[in-house]
Amino acid sequence: MHKRWKTVGCVLLTLLGTVATAMGAQPKVLVIPKGTETVFWRHVAAGARQAGRELDITVTYRGPQSEDQHAAQIQIIQFGIRQSYDAIVLAPNHVDAAGPALKAAVAQGVKVVLIDSNMNHHYHACFIESNNLKAGHKAADEVAARLAGEGGVALVRFQENHASTYERASGFLERLRSRHPQIVLTADERGGVSVGSAYHAVLALLTRFPEVDAIFAVNESTTMGTLKALRERNLLGKVRFVGFDFNAAIEAAIRKGEMNATIVQNPFQMGYLGVTTAHALIQGRSVPAKIFTETDLVTTENVHTAAIVKQFKSEGPPTP
Repeated sequence: MHKRWKTVGCVLLTLLGTVATAMGAQPKVLVIPKGTETVFWRHVAAGARQAGRELDITVTYRGPQSEDQHAAQIQIIQFGIRQSYDAIVLAPNHVDAAGPALKAAVAQGVKVVLIDSNMNHHYHACFIESNNLKAGHKAADEVAARLAGEGGVALVRFQENHASTYERASGFLERLRSRHPQIVLTADERGGVSVGSAYHAVLALLTRFPEVDAIFAVNESTTMGTLKALRERNLLGKVRFVGFDFNAAIEAAIRKGEMNATIVQNPFQMGYLGVTTAHALIQGRSVPAKIFTETDLVTTENVHTAAIVKQFKSEGPPTP
């Protein structure tokens, strides 16, 4: 009898120890970007890690190399489920592909926060993004101002099935139609997923439409590819050029007048808020269904004083 109770007691102590460990375990958040090639995602990583340090939680940052590697994102989500992460912060690189994997994650009790791009599925508790439609409006207004209200513009899009860049392009075209009807859409081209593919697409565009007066590129890689193509054709400063996102090369081009403007997002803030929101969900707190992060128009005229550029470059704390 004594032995039996001793055995039962050992089992109970083991179970209590396991429960105590689980209750005191450090929360784990897995942050999965669309890709890891561009500067934008490095700033998302910096924001996510800063939030992890402040909250004293484990933050793992793992993503595919390229933004068209949908299967790789799914595999990383499945890794998060196997490793018992408490939450996943995902920037989906396709509007549908990761849906079944996220469904499986939620079924296992994993909290899901989306950042940057939305999905057709709704397995997330919160979506954190730039206001891409309004950003497209800003780009259209800037192109119209640079063209003094008339001329031909080319739109350089990103890869298909990326919600964020689709919304920017839609906002751009919508604004041209409603506010700037004298601006003609000369070309609407798909730049692909990389700087190289965008470069070749823009070279072909300039060959077919040598009369184009302005270009709007919808993200960092298409902006960099356009910059390279315009430089090769000796058209920098001649074709008006509004880009999207920010890095050292884009800043230098704006300062030199090779680009007129770019829409700057706040990727540090996006990564930071993604992790803090995930942590709130882990703790059982309610969160907003949608959070907008800031964007700003940085031009040749204000690049020296734009606050968002300073914040972007310093990787400072996010604006509340």
